[in-house]
Amino acid sequence: MKIIVKSEDTDLHFTLPTGLLLNRMTARCVPGMLQKNGLTVTPEQAAAFVKALKKWKKQHKHWNLVEVQCADGTFVEITI
Repeated sequence: MKIIVKSEDTDLHFTLPTGLLLNRMTARCVPGMLQKNGLTVTPEQAAAFVKALKKWKKQHKHWNLVEVQCADGTFVEITI
């Protein structure tokens, strides 16, 4: 996963291994965090989502998850 943030003041590039974010432990923790915000997701649903996202990543390399450009020139891009 790559995260790019560009603005007048900053030019940040982060590269995170997808395995750190998409794993069973994360799938078990996310439902508890979402429940605090009033959303209900079972651990099985979270695990199925992680599995589907990993499969999507293999089929569609360099897919942009988020791409935002503000009026002030700030640019944010998250690529899986």
